[in-house]
Amino acid sequence: ETEEDERFLRTAYGKIEPVSAAEKAWNKYQKRINRPKTGNIYGSKSIASGEDDSDENVDDAEDTDVAVNDI
Repeated sequence: ETEEDERFLRTAYGKIEPVSAAEKAWNKYQKRINRPKTGNIYGSKSIASGEDDSDENVDDAEDTDVAVNDI
């Protein structure tokens, strides 16, 4: 192990601030992959589940509003 290797490990463990390009890149990579997971744009349910709880498909028309053609 070289001094550069030891410095990289100390940086990776958060004991010192990154200075070199490799240390900064590793630090940025770790922050990216270890960030908290957030919800997706579709909500918590799977799209493939087939369940639709949205109000978009609800028909607000009352029975008296529906025209029926008598034959």
